[in-house]
Amino acid sequence: MDEKVKEVLATLVAPLIEQDGAELYLVRAEGSEVVLHFAGTYAGCPGVAAVTKNIIAPVLKPLLPDVVVTVNSGLPVPKGAERLTNGKR
Repeated sequence: MDEKVKEVLATLVAPLIEQDGAELYLVRAEGSEVVLHFAGTYAGCPGVAAVTKNIIAPVLKPLLPDVVVTVNSGLPVPKGAERLTNGKR
């Protein structure tokens, strides 16, 4: 399931995040838990909660009806996190 979660995040969410100048990383996707990390303009941004609630969670709900999304931001990027944005704007 984590590959499907990664695909959905990379194709639907990452381009939106990247347009805002941020970077999206997938830290972990296990069961109904998805852990993400934001860097760039979203690092420490109070709007991250709104993005998580209004964009990320609804996009993942069809795959994981009981999804729990946890988001961290800033530096350093957690070890092993996979960058989903391509860094080109």
